[in-house]
Amino acid sequence: MERKKKTSLVAMLIISLVVTASGSAIYLGLWFRPIKIIDITNDRDFSRKYHFPGKGTKENPYIIEGYELSGNSHHNIRIQGVTKSFIIRNCLLEGSNKGIHLENSDIELAIVENNTLRDNEFGILVDACSNLQIRNNYLENNTKGIESIYNSNVFFEQNIVNNNYWGMNLESVDNIRIQNNSFSDCTYGICVDYSDLVSIERNIFIKSSGTISAKHNERIKIHNNTVVDCDYGFNVAYSQDVVYSKNNFAKTENCIWAGLSNNVIIDQNTCNLSISKAIYVANCANSQVKNNTVITTYGNGLYVWYCYKLVVTNNTCYNNTIGMSIICAEQVEVTQNTFEHNLEYGLVIQGVNATIWKNNFIDNDYTNITTIHSQANVAGNCTNYVGFPQFYNNDTLEGNYWSELEWYAGVEYIIDPGTFKDIYPLEEPIVVTCKTE
Repeated sequence: MERKKKTSLVAMLIISLVVTASGSAIYLGLWFRPIKIIDITNDRDFSRKYHFPGKGTKENPYIIEGYELSGNSHHNIRIQGVTKSFIIRNCLLEGSNKGIHLENSDIELAIVENNTLRDNEFGILVDACSNLQIRNNYLENNTKGIESIYNSNVFFEQNIVNNNYWGMNLESVDNIRIQNNSFSDCTYGICVDYSDLVSIERNIFIKSSGTISAKHNERIKIHNNTVVDCDYGFNVAYSQDVVYSKNNFAKTENCIWAGLSNNVIIDQNTCNLSISKAIYVANCANSQVKNNTVITTYGNGLYVWYCYKLVVTNNTCYNNTIGMSIICAEQVEVTQNTFEHNLEYGLVIQGVNATIWKNNFIDNDYTNITTIHSQANVAGNCTNYVGFPQFYNNDTLEGNYWSELEWYAGVEYIIDPGTFKDIYPLEEPIVVTCKTE
């Protein structure tokens, strides 16, 4: 009898161990099962649902790292309605409607870095979030690489965007910095609408159709970007307080276009081998075009249309078809520019109230060597606007330098087709130096 009791006790112990081990195996299996999708809808999900390391503070954020997720119909990673800080890094996210979707979260810090996002409808979609850093990601073959709507304090840096239809599409975002990103083979590079305090700096655009398009913005600065072999340059419209500065363009059509905007500054940009109109300013008020260099445009180096209160100064237009055209504008001052070796005229004016003085006109209209001609042309008035340019300053009694003019005291320079004159032409060319602020 005693032996049977011992045998029963051993059997029960073995069964208990087997059951305990099986339960542990089931529990561990649930704990370590492969993650095919990450879907976080509240702060508790970081630790309880997925057991991500970290505390969710700015100093110790939750870490989502090293996942390869693909083929989910809606999203591979979604985080919504959270307040905890987190980092998503070193993940491969592909073949979904959204690679990463962040929405409706007031976060102290969120970082998306070093991820590869490809073949998604949206590589990264951010909606109604704050304090984001999206950096060092590789985005390829997405319809929209990055889309950001109704966000604040967003920093995009050092992302590589290749062969996306839209590189970055941003709307209603306040305090944006887009810096040191590379865009190649994109239909549209960066699109920013209805935003405030926008900085787009030190980005590179190569072999793309569109580069930067910005509408209905306030306080936008586009600075020190490089554009090579693109169909269209930078386009800003319906905006307030716009700065284009120190951008470099090569083989690009319409490098800079500013339209229907107020307080526009176009300063120290370089356009080389452009098509149509290198710098085009239309329907703008209280603006400046200064210190730019435009070389070899197959059209107009500078083109101004229907502007009010515009200063054009210290620019160099060399070897373009036409150095500069001004059409139907009011209160324009053109001074201390050099128009040199342009195929047709250095300056063409139509229906403009402008003062044009102290500029260099050197060897323009250089193919017309057999007939008497001038280096500037006043082409009459516009259909609905009458303007009269003046090629000298009444206060200083200074006109312009004309390279072919044999100067003597009292000589006058006739402007084509013969109605207007420079009655105070300069004997020597002026020295134009770049004036930086």
